[in-house]
Amino acid sequence: MRRRTGLAVLLVFLLILAGCSAMSDSNQDTTHSDVTTDAPRDTGTTTSIDSTTETTDTAIPTTATTSRINPFGSEQITVGISAPPNRTINFTEIAESAVSYWQNNREEAGRYHENPVELVFEPDAENPDLLLEYSPTIGRCNGEYETDTFLKCTETVEADSVVSGQLTYKIASRYTAEDTEGITRQALNSVYGYQHRSGNDWHEGPELRDPWVTKDTVVVGITDQTESNRDFEPLVRDALEYWSNSTHGDYEVNWQVRPDAPQPDVMVSFEESITDCGFSISTDSSLGCAPLLERTESTYDVLDVRIATGYTDNSTTSTIKHEFGHVLGLDHGEEPMPLMAAEYDATRQSMTNATDRAISWERNVISVGVAPGVSSGTESQAEAVVEHLNSQDSQPENLTLNYVGTSNSSDIVIREDQSGECELEQGSCRTIFGINLDADERLEYYTGGEIYLTSLEGETAGWHIGYWLDRIVSPTMTDSAWDDDDDDRDWQ
Repeated sequence: MRRRTGLAVLLVFLLILAGCSAMSDSNQDTTHSDVTTDAPRDTGTTTSIDSTTETTDTAIPTTATTSRINPFGSEQITVGISAPPNRTINFTEIAESAVSYWQNNREEAGRYHENPVELVFEPDAENPDLLLEYSPTIGRCNGEYETDTFLKCTETVEADSVVSGQLTYKIASRYTAEDTEGITRQALNSVYGYQHRSGNDWHEGPELRDPWVTKDTVVVGITDQTESNRDFEPLVRDALEYWSNSTHGDYEVNWQVRPDAPQPDVMVSFEESITDCGFSISTDSSLGCAPLLERTESTYDVLDVRIATGYTDNSTTSTIKHEFGHVLGLDHGEEPMPLMAAEYDATRQSMTNATDRAISWERNVISVGVAPGVSSGTESQAEAVVEHLNSQDSQPENLTLNYVGTSNSSDIVIREDQSGECELEQGSCRTIFGINLDADERLEYYTGGEIYLTSLEGETAGWHIGYWLDRIVSPTMTDSAWDDDDDDRDWQ
C-alpha cells in the first residue's frame, strides 16, 4: 500500500524561507513540527523572516531595487549535485530531468517574472550556485528533527531578497527514481519563491526504492551450519548474478557477497534440514526459507535466508534463486516461472549408502526387542546376542544396542514367522525401513528393521538373530561369528 502525505500550498510575502517537512501557522511567529513517525511528510514552510530580522549568511535582507536582475544577481545560475554512488539509481539523470522540467515550464510559473532565473545544470561544477545534495535520510532541517526522514530541506528565494554564497538543497534519496525526481522538482520550485507549485504532477507519498533505505550496497554473508566444508560461495554469487540481470522483482539491489562479513545485511545460512519457516512448522523438510520483502517495507535487522544442504550444486543454486526472489518481493506463482513455483523437484547429492556405513543408522543407540508371543528360548537367545555384540571390539566404539524385551515399537523387532513372510520351510529373513536422500534407489540410513525366524529354535535361532542383527546395525563391521560360511553356532 502506498503511503500518502499531504502537500499544502502556502504563499507568504517573505524574504528567505526555510522549507522542510514542518508546518507553519501564518498567524504565528514560531515554528512547530507536524510529523508522523510512520511516514515522512512534506507539509509546508517554516518561520517567516521579517525584513528587519537578521538572516542566515546565504541571504542578506535588503530593500527591493531595480538594479538587480533577481536575488542571485545573474540570469543564469549553475546547479550541481552531490550524491552517493549507486548502481540502481542515477542521481545525475534525476537531477537533470528535474532541472529540465523547470526550464521548460519556468515562464508559466506564476512568480517567474518576479524572479527570472535560468537553471543551468552542471553536475560536476566545483562551486555551483545551487547544490542538490542527495542522501538516504534527512534527520535534521533548520532546527527541526525527524525520527524517520524529511523529504527535502530547502530555502525559498523571494524576488526582493539577495542571495550571497551557495545554496544547498537536501533531498532524500531513499525513494524510487520517479519519486526522487518529484521531490527534486519540489525542491527546485523554492528557487522561484514558493514551496509548492500548482500543476506539479508529483503529488503522492513516495515509495521506497528498496527495503534497505539507508544503504546503496547490501552485504550478503554466508554461514555453513553443517560444517561440511562445502564451498557455497560460488552458488550464492551465481544466484545473485541471476537477479542482477533479471527484469523481475519489486526493486533492484546492488548485492555484495562477503562470506565472512561481521555484520551483513543478509545472512545466507546452509542447514541440514528446515522444518520451520516463519510461523509454519512441518514434519517435512523444506528446501529453503526467506521472508517476502516488498519495496514498501524497510528492514534494519539482519535478514535470514535459509537453505537446506545435501542437494546438487544446480538444485542448491535454484533454491537460492527462489529464496532471493522472495527477498525481492516475489510470491509463489509469480514470474519468473517455474523458478518461483511453490514446489520444486531437487536432486540430492550422491550420499553414502547405509550398507557402506559403519553404523547404518543416524543415531548410535539402537533398541532391540522381541514381538509378543515369541518363545522364551528365542527371547533368551536375542538377549544373549545383544550382550555379545556390545562386548565385541569388532563393533563401532560409539554403537550401543539396547535390549528392551517384549516390544513392538523397538527399532529392531524379532518375530517368529507365522505368516510366511520369509517363504521358507526353515530359516530366516529380514525387512528394513529407511530413508533415501539421493538420486539412487538405495537407502542412506535405516530407521527400522524386523527379523523373521521360520521354524528355528535354541542356538540355531540365536545364530540367525545374530547374523541379521549384526548386518542391520553395522554392515561394514560384521562379527566373524556370523560370517556367511560359518554356521557352527560358535558365537557363544
